[in-house]
Amino acid sequence: MTTPETPETTERLAATVLLLRDGDEGIEVLMLQRPSRGSFASAWVYPGGKVDPEDGDPADEEAAARVAAAREVREETELVVNPASLTPLAIFSPPHNVMPRFRTWFFVAPAFSGTPVPAEAEAVALEWVRPQQMLDTHANDALTLIVPTWVMLDKLTKYADVAEALADLRSGGFEELPTRARDGGIICWPGDAVYDDPDAPGEARHRVETARKPWRYLRG
Repeated sequence: MTTPETPETTERLAATVLLLRDGDEGIEVLMLQRPSRGSFASAWVYPGGKVDPEDGDPADEEAAARVAAAREVREETELVVNPASLTPLAIFSPPHNVMPRFRTWFFVAPAFSGTPVPAEAEAVALEWVRPQQMLDTHANDALTLIVPTWVMLDKLTKYADVAEALADLRSGGFEELPTRARDGGIICWPGDAVYDDPDAPGEARHRVETARKPWRYLRG
């Protein structure tokens, strides 16, 4: 029987890549703005997209996601990354009421080659950005971010340079993050007090609070 948390809906696989570089004022990540129509309309995202059948056997989910991630980077930015070099960071799955449903692998790329050029059909802008600047601009309602993108930007703000980021991200452990939404603009993951029961007591936190801006990430 279907429950609110387990709908009869198939999740499609997707993959996205954090491409990093050292800028004059600190670490930068490559982001693109989606067109005003389609999935994630007008949102700023990392290069990525759906895993296609030609990317590999879906039974080997990670391998197919790696190939898809590299392909999407090439198609959307003309940059080249080696699928085998990608470090998996997390898998985000959306809350039960979000459609379409994408189970998205997030990777970080240790290296890439080429000059970024946006694919006209996929992006209206393509920029190297400083994570804190993107978060501040989002807090001022000047751009759109989706929660997983925001979480990764927030994570990047603690690093001084790419070497530090790669070392920590590689050692920090891979997480699977099935997402649930609770009243009051709470977006949470396993480990939060209200993840399994919205009325549960407790102070454990693994959430983003989105009721007002700036959003807040709490864990502990």
